[in-house]
Amino acid sequence: MSVTINLIEGNEVTIQRNVIGSVELVNTVPNSVTVSQVAVGSGDLHFEHTQSAASDQWDVTHNLNKKPAVSVLDSNDYVVYAIVHHITNNRVIIEFNVPTFGKAVFN
Repeated sequence: MSVTINLIEGNEVTIQRNVIGSVELVNTVPNSVTVSQVAVGSGDLHFEHTQSAASDQWDVTHNLNKKPAVSVLDSNDYVVYAIVHHITNNRVIIEFNVPTFGKAVFN
């Protein structure tokens, strides 16, 4: 999201929204703008799966109704390389060379 706030000569403030969304302007005083809420659409869905038992294959149902990008992280939040198979728009199978535990983040 991009919002442009301009202070014009004479202490007039203008707000220009550069993408779809809304900005609620609460107060304008000389040299100051208070914005209480900035909202853009409904946002993208995401899901996080935690795998506590080490396995060389994780079968995850995320119910996002899409084929999301998947990041796999170990218990120290380091990226782990794996093969991700999108079985359906709501399910993936993640394969590893060795049994692994950690988490998968779906965006």
